[in-house]
Amino acid sequence: MYQHFFILRNATTRFMICLLCIHVVLVYCLLNCFLTEQGHCGACRRKWRLTDTDLCPCGETQTMSHIVESCPLTKLNGGLS
Repeated sequence: MYQHFFILRNATTRFMICLLCIHVVLVYCLLNCFLTEQGHCGACRRKWRLTDTDLCPCGETQTMSHIVESCPLTKLNGGLS
């Protein structure tokens, strides 16, 4: 019944669908890092003993929420909402 849906005759179409799938996975992974506060920020790198300091270049403790919401260097206008 759905066999025709999975048959992609055009190589460009197959490539575009692969790129879309990769993009969706990367966006999901990035959002998951922000929601769990376990991304590559200074606080986590210090907790994992990858660095000696947890400071952001702006001088405050660098957490995932700090990067998006309060850092004057990287914050998003409106946060994650």
